[in-house]
Amino acid sequence: MMLEKERSSGMYRLSSYFISRMVADLPMELVLPTVFLLITYFMAGLKATALNFFETLFSLLLNVLVAQGLGLALGAAVLDQKSATTLASVLMLVFLLAGGFYVQNVPKFIDWVKYISISYYTYQLFIGSQFHSGDTYPCSEGQCPIEEFPPIKQVGFDLNGQWMAAMALELEKMKEDAKLKQLPPVYTGKWAYATDKEVEEELAKGTPYTFRLRVPKGSLKITDLIRGEVSWNLDTLGDFVIMRSNGQPVYNFCVTVDDATMAISHVIRAEEHLPNTLRQALIYKALEFPMPNFAHVSLILAPDRSKLSKRHGATSFGQYREMGYLPEAMTNYLALLGWGDGTENEFFTLDKLVERFTIEHVNKSGAVFDSTKLRWMNGQHLRARPSEDLNKLIAERWKTSGMLTISEGPFVDDSIQLLKDGIDLITDADTALSNLLSYPLHSTLQSHEAESVIQDNLSEFCASFLAAYDSGDLLRALEEGQAGWKNWVKGFGKSLKRKGKSLFMPLRLLLTGKLHGPDIGATVVLLYKAGTSDIIASEVGFVTIDERVKVLRQINWETLSKEHAVKETASTV
Repeated sequence: MMLEKERSSGMYRLSSYFISRMVADLPMELVLPTVFLLITYFMAGLKATALNFFETLFSLLLNVLVAQGLGLALGAAVLDQKSATTLASVLMLVFLLAGGFYVQNVPKFIDWVKYISISYYTYQLFIGSQFHSGDTYPCSEGQCPIEEFPPIKQVGFDLNGQWMAAMALELEKMKEDAKLKQLPPVYTGKWAYATDKEVEEELAKGTPYTFRLRVPKGSLKITDLIRGEVSWNLDTLGDFVIMRSNGQPVYNFCVTVDDATMAISHVIRAEEHLPNTLRQALIYKALEFPMPNFAHVSLILAPDRSKLSKRHGATSFGQYREMGYLPEAMTNYLALLGWGDGTENEFFTLDKLVERFTIEHVNKSGAVFDSTKLRWMNGQHLRARPSEDLNKLIAERWKTSGMLTISEGPFVDDSIQLLKDGIDLITDADTALSNLLSYPLHSTLQSHEAESVIQDNLSEFCASFLAAYDSGDLLRALEEGQAGWKNWVKGFGKSLKRKGKSLFMPLRLLLTGKLHGPDIGATVVLLYKAGTSDIIASEVGFVTIDERVKVLRQINWETLSKEHAVKETASTV
């Protein structure tokens, strides 16, 4: 605000402000990166000579100053801070990708971005400060038609004056020779020991070249924290490219340099990266970086033991969250895929996982992703939450989904307490409440399972129930809650000389329309409460106890009993 007022009054030009700002910030912009490099340079094991250090420092400071200038330019062009910050983040990410950090093959139509990328030039300067001709050398990687053999002209850049080149034809010939001998296509390193004259002749022809890391003879061994000792025969590898003919560094070189300069101690990733580990380990050795600890985790497999993919269901955490899975349950389950603490315990909080986890207990074999087990795990974590948190979570779900008009109160708390054992996902809460409130009496009466209840003199039982309802005894009992219900049931059963299953099965059928479900007493009390207020949303189509009694009066129970008797006789015959 102050700057806008000063600008509007014409106190100074915008360029004057930004030049002053750059000069004022210059000490801190230079001091902090220098201190950072002084600490990390020698920790990372970079070449400990004054020349190498100051070349690296120059590259870093130049990078910082250019980035600062770019930031100030964006601030001048885009006055809104949020927009400028977003634009700067996107721009720096594009520069990073175009510089060869992640994307190895940049599409042609945006290939030009590397020429304005800070990262691109920083990596080139780093190679110039850390490599010497004994470690790397340039050679060809171009593609040529075999019948024409024309060189592909490409402008390269100079490092230490020791450049070597090779024609694309020779690479093709090496591949063909290896194929005929049934050997892996290994670059022979012909140009590693070329003379200066031979190099100059090829450069004069415009022969394209790349930088390759010279691979030593013998074998390479690392100790993987999960897989134990892993070794490679280096004779099957050959010298590999670390910078392309267009001057762009490759993925394995970039990540090795970045991990080393950030003093990364552990590289934990999927087993698919084992081939990359070979190349990265060689780069670590060539640059004299301390080798980090490697750990390669097995892949998560589908039930058919194939690689888990989209065709097997949800593949993102966002999808699982929308399906009703809790973050803590997903974390717990994923931790158990290929890991265990040596006990039979499967339920872990995040704090407990941090306390118990060790990389040594991770298994080598791939773990199968079991959605049924994940669902069970989610239910365990859901019900392990404090009652207050669980009630709030489910109540908000019911209100948001349009089932209830309230999100708190005795009805909500009692419903959750009754239904929680059948809720594994938050989304299950809707189905559980819907089942509780539904009254599928007609469909249940037509089921084979209902025949035994109907034939147990259900007609007479229903008549007695309706008489008790009309007397008002049942409703008065329900007003008192479950204690009142228990007293009423006890007296009602005694009057009919029924108890146990012969009493509760027909009661459940008449009042809930079902033969199975949660505790009948708690269910009926909740149904009564729901019918005496506006708790249930009208869209749910809830049938109150009064309305259920009206349905019972409309059924010809004697005819129904006879129909089921005929069905039972026919099935017996």
